[in-house]
Amino acid sequence: MTLNDLVSLHLKVQKLRVGRELRLIQLYGVEEYDRMKKKLKTKAKVRSELLNKTRVKDPVTVSVYEQLLTVENNLGSEIKKRAESHPAWSWLQRVKGCGCENTMKVIGLIDGMREKVEITKAEYEQMKKEGADVVERVVKGKKVYYRYTGRRGLAVFSTVSKLWKYAGLHVVDGHAPRRARGTVLDWNCELRTMCWRLSRSLIRARGVYYREYLKAKEGYLARFKGKVVKSKKGVKVPEGCISLKHLDNMAGRKMIKLWLAHLWEVTRKAQGLPVRASYVVEKLGHHYIPPLVDEEEVGA
Repeated sequence: MTLNDLVSLHLKVQKLRVGRELRLIQLYGVEEYDRMKKKLKTKAKVRSELLNKTRVKDPVTVSVYEQLLTVENNLGSEIKKRAESHPAWSWLQRVKGCGCENTMKVIGLIDGMREKVEITKAEYEQMKKEGADVVERVVKGKKVYYRYTGRRGLAVFSTVSKLWKYAGLHVVDGHAPRRARGTVLDWNCELRTMCWRLSRSLIRARGVYYREYLKAKEGYLARFKGKVVKSKKGVKVPEGCISLKHLDNMAGRKMIKLWLAHLWEVTRKAQGLPVRASYVVEKLGHHYIPPLVDEEEVGA
């Protein structure tokens, strides 16, 4: 099983497990559950109390939940084993906030990208007979034929800008890309979600990348001075202004793009692949920031 398949399966099982857990919380009573969480504090004790009280009310849901939790933990253990053999693992271990699960989910989804080259219909039919790894796609109403080269993951992205686009961290008409009805995405929405989760982890860890987040936030605060407003979710921000949450997300996005650039650089160097500066460094004269590490080595 590839890392991408392993990560995708883990995400699906986790989603099912969370759904069953929410059902058990409903049976327990939401308010009572909140009080119990504050009292017991540790996650293991909270889960044990939740299962003990709801087992009589709905034994089937409890049984399914326990089985899903076991499968999820087993998959998590396998992901951790794969992490330790990754080319960038020695660097990742020295970065606070790069927990094994969140980090490998990002890397696993990147590994799902397979390099393919366009071929003619005649070549496609011949190679298909020979059992080669080929595929047929419809692009703008026209059939296009491809051959997979065997390269995948970060080896596919010759520049970091291509990786940013695949992760949905590029810019379209001055804004972050959005899903639109009737259009095929040219980026991975699940990967963008996992990048957001990892960015929150890096911020909470308050390590070297947290400092880059603070620098970005200070820059955006200076840029939008006098235009930043506090706004509740769903409330429209006045024209010409920006919400504090939006600004915070912009800083987090800039930080995770830097982290991805460093992951790309460290991994490709370890694999003996060429590495070039990003467009903003090479063409626009921005300052190059080498891969960052915390002073003390940290475990996953």
